[in-house]
Amino acid sequence: MKALIADDDALFRVLIGVVLKQRGHEVFETDNGDDALELIEREKCGIVLTDWMMPGLDGLELCRRIRSSEEFRHIYIIMITANEGAESFLHGMDAGADDFISKPINHPELVARIRVAERLVDLHEDMRALNLRLENLAQTDGLTGLANRRLLDQRLDHDWRLAGRTLMPISVVMCDIDYFKRLNDSAGHLAGDQCLQAVAEELRATAKRTTDLAARYGGEEFALLLPNTPYEQGVQLAETFRQRVLDRRIPHPDSPVGPHVSVSIGVAAPAISPEGDAKDFLRTADSALYRAKMSGRNSVEGSLH
Repeated sequence: MKALIADDDALFRVLIGVVLKQRGHEVFETDNGDDALELIEREKCGIVLTDWMMPGLDGLELCRRIRSSEEFRHIYIIMITANEGAESFLHGMDAGADDFISKPINHPELVARIRVAERLVDLHEDMRALNLRLENLAQTDGLTGLANRRLLDQRLDHDWRLAGRTLMPISVVMCDIDYFKRLNDSAGHLAGDQCLQAVAEELRATAKRTTDLAARYGGEEFALLLPNTPYEQGVQLAETFRQRVLDRRIPHPDSPVGPHVSVSIGVAAPAISPEGDAKDFLRTADSALYRAKMSGRNSVEGSLH
């Protein structure tokens, strides 16, 4: 963990630094609050020990600046002061300090307070990692690992509005596994799940750019959001995906299309520049998908929105 000592007493910084280094911390030092803020921003320190009185930005103002930033509110701040009494304590806590320690420093007390800081910072990191995992789960389809409908809707709305402002091209691909219900009924739901996972793998492999988004739209329907992608390229990627699914040779003996799983695909892109609603754009792709189904399936149809 990274720790910062902000104090204009060089000897004091050395003494505190020894304790922190013994506990395995990477230590940064400064004699003023202005440099302390720069170090916090650059090094992402988890613990800050700051003197109350310093040249320029003092300890109280440093606390306030740290707490005013959403990015650094989790930092554990220990205020170091020669001022004793309830009034000083209240001023420091009001500014955002988590703990206090008085000069001259009592070594066992300093170690104990640093231990508390370590536990709380570690707890915050654990909670942050858990929240990220939960957020990811809320945006991911559990069976296929692709983005879910919720994330697709969010990204589509964002990318559609961005395309409207920048006049960059955008394409969206909607696809449906041909006669999937027959596969589920004849081979069982386990085979159906395995089919969905295999198709998802091929869709993910088609969406090669970090800006592309492969999603499970619902049931046996999938979608591919392609920012900065003109219509012709969107159709080519859709055809590539259709062929990848066929090449996977997933058995489907009850399909009227052929002996292996196939997909029908609809592609949409703005005719000139993005206009109207993102949901209307998605419906245009869905209409193209419907035409692909009506034309015999295992095909790609496109529409300009």
